[in-house]
Amino acid sequence: GTFTMAGGTNLSQSVNIGFSSSTGQLWVTGGQIGSNGVDYTVGVGNVGGMTISNGVALGSTMAVGFAAGSRGTVSMSGGTLALSGPLLIGGGGSTGLVQITGGQLVLTNTPQSVGVGTGLVVDTSLVIGNGGSLSMGSVSAIIGNFGDGTLSNGGGFFTGSNIVVGNFSGSHGSINLSGGTISSAGTLMLGNSAGSSGRLWISGGDLQLNLGLLSLIKLGGAGYGAVVMSNGTMETLQVLLGFTPGSAGELTVAGGTYTSGSTMTVGYTSTGTVWITGGVLAQTNPFQSAAISTADGTGNIIVSNGLFVADKVLLESLSIVGHGTLTAVGGTTIINTNLVIGKN
Repeated sequence: GTFTMAGGTNLSQSVNIGFSSSTGQLWVTGGQIGSNGVDYTVGVGNVGGMTISNGVALGSTMAVGFAAGSRGTVSMSGGTLALSGPLLIGGGGSTGLVQITGGQLVLTNTPQSVGVGTGLVVDTSLVIGNGGSLSMGSVSAIIGNFGDGTLSNGGGFFTGSNIVVGNFSGSHGSINLSGGTISSAGTLMLGNSAGSSGRLWISGGDLQLNLGLLSLIKLGGAGYGAVVMSNGTMETLQVLLGFTPGSAGELTVAGGTYTSGSTMTVGYTSTGTVWITGGVLAQTNPFQSAAISTADGTGNIIVSNGLFVADKVLLESLSIVGHGTLTAVGGTTIINTNLVIGKN
């Protein structure tokens, strides 16, 4: 069956698309469907689709792909989908796909107050399970905009352009990667504003942040940003810790493998710390030009276990005002070409 919402208001108490043995499609091209407290299921034992090009869809929870063997798809090119959450994509033997090329998908405790905007905003909870995919196109994703937002990936795929975790002051954003893949060709910002915090926890799966020539990670934009790895893999290009004065950035590698063929700056203008307590941190490339350096802030690199490999380590060589230390109390440290201490 097919239902088109083109205008007016439809305050259904629940919305089930593709229920049992049927195939369903909901088109939202105008008006408003749903209200606070409405639960959506897209693909409930069969194939369900929801396409939003204009108008507003409001509700509480949403499951995209709800039961084993079901397939659910939500596509947005305009309009607003505002939920209090959680939003569950895939899992339990189902397949779920959410595609955002325009409009906005907002997860907040007050969905009725959402205005006009673009992209993904999570101030509650979004979960991607096995068989789930979330594709952002060129629009941005914010995890923790004004409140507490969490994105968890346990085995699906999340593809984004620019991602902010912990946006405005007082916000707390978190990404938990335990399986599957998270990838970005743009910028990942953890702790964007003063008073915000952004955390990335990697206990499995693959984090790919090296897909664009300008791919960049900022740990502590103006707030606090941290990455903690206990397993899995993390692939990066340029990384900055402690980007603006008053910020702080931390990278902890306790397990898994971190690789980068570009540069990492620890203490760009503020405080940055890298802890290697297990696993592998490899800052290398075939030209032996990948470097870890300290800059105008305070940068500390501490190796207590695991393997630390870098082509170059530059401590206090790029600035006359910064401070940098490398402390190796355990594990293995390999510097392929140059260790430079102090400015020439």
